[in-house]
Amino acid sequence: MVVRVLVVDRQPMLRRRLEEALPGAGDDGVRVVAGTDRAASAALLARRHQPDVALVDLGIAEPGPLTALADMRQVLPHLPVLALSRHVPTVQDVLGFLGAGAAGVLLRNRPSTGLARRCSPPPTPRTGRTRPAPAPS
Repeated sequence: MVVRVLVVDRQPMLRRRLEEALPGAGDDGVRVVAGTDRAASAALLARRHQPDVALVDLGIAEPGPLTALADMRQVLPHLPVLALSRHVPTVQDVLGFLGAGAAGVLLRNRPSTGLARRCSPPPTPRTGRTRPAPAPS
């Protein structure tokens, strides 16, 4: 299963670095399907690309990350949205974003494995694997 990711980040170079940091698209990979630097474009891209998860920069320009989150959730009500922050966010920012329905807040300068793990499909309950176990011969 490929996890489809929408990235809403103000800096094109950082959007490209996020794309490179996520594991490649394979059977269990993560693939960035769209990216924008405009909060106002987030809902349109969510509707068009139907991502499995969205990553939103807390520093995105007006109308801001809360508006991007709300607009995407109107289009895709169950879309998990993770906030990305370049610096340690204030408690107020974190509580505001979580209160608006975000699934979590991540620091961009942390190792990419944490980001990839958050975007990867969860293991199946019985086996702990992301793919079904092979059938016995």
